[in-house]
Amino acid sequence: MNKKHTLSLLAVISSLITFAQEQKHRLSLVSDLDAEIVTEETRPITLGIQYQYSLTERQNLSAFFAVSNKISYFGADYVYDFPLVGNKLEFNLGGGMGLYKYNTPPSIGIDYDPKEWYLAGTVGFTYNFSAQPLSIFAAYKPKIDSAFDPVGPTDMFVGIGYRF
Repeated sequence: MNKKHTLSLLAVISSLITFAQEQKHRLSLVSDLDAEIVTEETRPITLGIQYQYSLTERQNLSAFFAVSNKISYFGADYVYDFPLVGNKLEFNLGGGMGLYKYNTPPSIGIDYDPKEWYLAGTVGFTYNFSAQPLSIFAAYKPKIDSAFDPVGPTDMFVGIGYRF
């Protein structure tokens, strides 16, 4: 990459960081922790990315993609933020839907569909750091499939995000 392209890229990135007053976007690194799997040997480590767009000051749409050694999934959520402590601490409530793809069969010994649509709720908290455009969040995300059976990681969804 030549100097001209490098300088252009740095100018665009710095303008997004410096001049983004409303911070309508957030890009996050997320993990879905499944507390229902009790042994460390079988616990999947699920990592993913999430993009969130703020429709209004309190209403957000997000899309995410995550993978582990056993599953991969993507989905979208609508989340409403309730301020608790100014604009720093927020209570989040929402829901959405997504699609699981099992890479290996579940170890519970039943017939399964390798692709499964699901509905999910979201109840959690977000803390926005005031000095930097960083935020951390944690949410409980129960998921049910089209037959109203619990599917996949259903517990803690945690992440760190960058607002721009």
